[in-house]
Amino acid sequence: MTNLSDVKRGLTVISGCKSSGKTEMIIKIVRQAKYAKARVMLFAPYLEELFQGNMVVTHDGTERAATMVDPNNPREILNVVDSSTDIVCIDEAQFMGPALVECCLSLLDRGVSVVVAGLNLDFKAEPFGPMPELLAYADTVVPTHAVCKMCGSEFATRTQRLVDGWPAGKETPLIMVGDKVTYEARCRSCYVRPL
Repeated sequence: MTNLSDVKRGLTVISGCKSSGKTEMIIKIVRQAKYAKARVMLFAPYLEELFQGNMVVTHDGTERAATMVDPNNPREILNVVDSSTDIVCIDEAQFMGPALVECCLSLLDRGVSVVVAGLNLDFKAEPFGPMPELLAYADTVVPTHAVCKMCGSEFATRTQRLVDGWPAGKETPLIMVGDKVTYEARCRSCYVRPL
């Protein structure tokens, strides 16, 4: 698990599947930074389908206020972060556009530590958004795993999308929510590749 002391002046990327504790780690770092009197800012992409208000929320209901940014224009972060900021944390980075990489590198050049959390793979088990490039630039990579919803393995690395209880087809949109859509953490053996 990543602590504040692991995040010194570099890029830390926390990546894994659904329900693997990525947001919990981000919130822990924000909380520790505040206790240590460091100036930390938390950001998340504004996606009306997924977020309500300006809170980042874990699966167990822990929440933290965040600044929401347009996922197609993550450069907005650069306009908000000033010279007194020590650490920038970005949750749900997979939904941000490719400009997030440039944004993170610019923050690092300013001497700001950056912590990014996101799904490394989408529901088709393909690299998701800017995550592959962020992982390539990372000074520290923190892989996370979940418990497989099917077999109970503690090594779930995939996110299975279910529509009406069945694995979704590959033609479904990249971002999909609704009453009939759910997501599960699955190990490699239990994951069903979309057809």
